[in-house]
Amino acid sequence: MDPNNTPVVGGNGQTPPSAGGRFSFFKNAGKKKLAGIIAVAVILIGGGVAGGYYGIIVPNQPQNVLKKSAENLLKQDQTSGKGHATISSKGNDSEGTFTADYEIKSDSNKNAFEGKFDVSASGVKLPVEVKYVDKAAYVKVGDLSTIESLVGAFAGPESSAVINQLSAKVSNKWIEFDESLIKSASDNKCSVLEQQKLNDDQINQLLDMYDSNMFVTVKNTSSETVDGKKVTKYELGLDQNKAKDFAKQVEQMDYFKKLKECAGEEASKTNTDKAEDFKGDATFNVWIDKGKKQIVKIQLAVKDETADMTADFIFNNDKVDITKPQDSIPAMQLYGDIASIFTGGVAGSTGGGSSDLETKCSQEIIASVQNGAALSAECETLYGGN
Repeated sequence: MDPNNTPVVGGNGQTPPSAGGRFSFFKNAGKKKLAGIIAVAVILIGGGVAGGYYGIIVPNQPQNVLKKSAENLLKQDQTSGKGHATISSKGNDSEGTFTADYEIKSDSNKNAFEGKFDVSASGVKLPVEVKYVDKAAYVKVGDLSTIESLVGAFAGPESSAVINQLSAKVSNKWIEFDESLIKSASDNKCSVLEQQKLNDDQINQLLDMYDSNMFVTVKNTSSETVDGKKVTKYELGLDQNKAKDFAKQVEQMDYFKKLKECAGEEASKTNTDKAEDFKGDATFNVWIDKGKKQIVKIQLAVKDETADMTADFIFNNDKVDITKPQDSIPAMQLYGDIASIFTGGVAGSTGGGSSDLETKCSQEIIASVQNGAALSAECETLYGGN
């Protein structure tokens, strides 16, 4: 046999594939592998884009940041901060400016509240503190003699003596309204003793209602600094029709039905009518820490033909520890002490003391506040039927 025509035989007696066949096999395998890599890459990239969109971009859209920040605020157990409010009335008969600086703390787990207010009007400042803790309310008013000139402008100069006597007994002293007094003065279903924070289910229900009636619009956002912290300012608008639909749904929640019952149908109707008849301009802004989804500051401004009002509140999230004040005076005890100041004036007493009738009527008034007892005819006469 011609050696040039003799095929090369392998050890197994088979003719091996040609070089061209081997390269074709690896070429086809490479195409399949490359196609698989590309497919996996597309899936990974697509999944990453979708995950980034739904996990990063969507949560950080202005509306969603606003909603999540509001949710976080509603679910906070403790709240604290400070603010300022100004009301300027218009009109020749009622021009004037009222201002207030305030610090507020609350602890929903303990159903406790504390507020400090510095109220100013016509150049006169009066500090007021209030607390609600352990089912009792406490009030402390600053030096009442500072408002002597303001009261005198309305009640006449003869009111100065009354203010001075009242100031000596009340100024800078904590007055306690205990649980029994609060219950006797209000219906239990409306008592502050029964009020509780919204639970998580109720908050989620509110958020679902908001999703179907998104009445707050974000008009603009900008970077600002609040108390040294870089935050984002959200300038908000209001869709009134959606707001009304949202309010109608909220009214059907048991929690808000109870609040409406406390306010009374007439009061609720009046407030609704006022809101619908409002012809002025209102703006509402919030400042948010976008990383923490946390509201840092809120601001409300309202203007109409009768007055201009602005109010703000900056959250500091300090630890809240609300305690009962020391050496408080029971309200009814104080009432008995100061009753003679007013009854003496009504009865025309010249000696500055209380007559037997005045003392008797003071006791009747205390009983009336505590358990609703009616005043006797002579005490009705003493107070002019009031």
